[in-house]
Amino acid sequence: MLALVEARVDIVALAQDVFPEAGFCVMRQTIEEIKAKRPTALMLIEGYLAKNKFSTIPGQGKADDLILQWASREGAAVATLDFALKKRLKKAGVQVISVKNNKLIL
Repeated sequence: MLALVEARVDIVALAQDVFPEAGFCVMRQTIEEIKAKRPTALMLIEGYLAKNKFSTIPGQGKADDLILQWASREGAAVATLDFALKKRLKKAGVQVISVKNNKLIL
């Protein structure tokens, strides 16, 4: 989510070109972590999430753990730039989507 603000990456626009029927969601814990670590970015991120109709998934615990558990259970792909999370997701067999030079990396 922070890449939306820092690198000005529109992950929804990029993903919809490849996956036109995709739905988007974010873990409530991810938003809470951003609120704690980067409160100035929160308003922009929340606006982006609302504009693009992201669903919010509730949960308790660490965001990365929740993302891994949910994606594994639901068979969902995860878009992230977080190296450690990508490694964990790939090891668990979860499809990882990343962005490089404003292009999706699958």
